[in-house]
Amino acid sequence: MKSERQELEKEFYEIQSKCDVFLNSLLKISKEEVARKIISKGALFNLRPFEIQRAGFKLGKELKNLPKTIKNTHVYYFDKSDRVVMIDIYGQSESIINRDFYFYDKESIKSIYINSTKTIRNITISSIVNGKVLRDANFGKYGSSTSDYLYDGERLSSILVMQKQHDQELCSTYQVLFYYLDGIVSKIINEFPNGYQEIRYP
Repeated sequence: MKSERQELEKEFYEIQSKCDVFLNSLLKISKEEVARKIISKGALFNLRPFEIQRAGFKLGKELKNLPKTIKNTHVYYFDKSDRVVMIDIYGQSESIINRDFYFYDKESIKSIYINSTKTIRNITISSIVNGKVLRDANFGKYGSSTSDYLYDGERLSSILVMQKQHDQELCSTYQVLFYYLDGIVSKIINEFPNGYQEIRYP
């Protein structure tokens, strides 16, 4: 975990030191790969298992054009392999755009989130085996975390999250528990070591 964190930390601060340069480069690379785009109000696609629902949201709604009320509008850009390479996430106006860039290989997905203020928010790397996400490692402005995924056959049953703010020495932990009804996720709960539970979805 330490070397994994150190690699993410190094890349994070490299990007932070020249964020304008990196942003322009990432935009150029991503736009060259774009084959189509989809607009939505709210987040529409889970790039990692149930990440929208885990954040406490329902899936967004697809739109034909950018709406007048632009806040929380997402624009997903897909490459020729139908993978998301970039997401524009709008703030209060069309000039406020946060961007999430995605990079793929056979064993991982990496995302780099850059705020509208041209500062890096976080980097996340997901390890993939046989098409399943098994682990996320994240380093961000305020802290770092790892998430280990546990499956029951093909179904995701839980995620063990370890997180630490930069000014803390010890990690805190909690579990994300998934409940299903007729094969569809019906409830997601965060369970903490002291027994406290927080319903995240629905």
